[in-house]
Amino acid sequence: MARKRTQSDTYSDRPKQIPACSPEARENGPIAVIENGDIIEIDIENRMINVELSDEEISKRLKKVRHPESEVSGWLALYQKLVHSADTGAILR
Repeated sequence: MARKRTQSDTYSDRPKQIPACSPEARENGPIAVIENGDIIEIDIENRMINVELSDEEISKRLKKVRHPESEVSGWLALYQKLVHSADTGAILR
């Protein structure tokens, strides 16, 4: 007899993904200073992403960050204006 799939089955067998559309880099979060070769720790169970850099290294790199001017319109402009960063749930304000 075939077993009926449940919603939890559907999600548990999918590859794990990290959707990262968030303004942390623009707000000078640690994501703004990630460089090739940096080690990023991903803990899906605890819903955490960390870059393995010291606070001193993050501060040093942040001093060099230059953000490009933002020229967006339409839905992207609304997203930029209304969505919180991932550390607060990436929800609409």
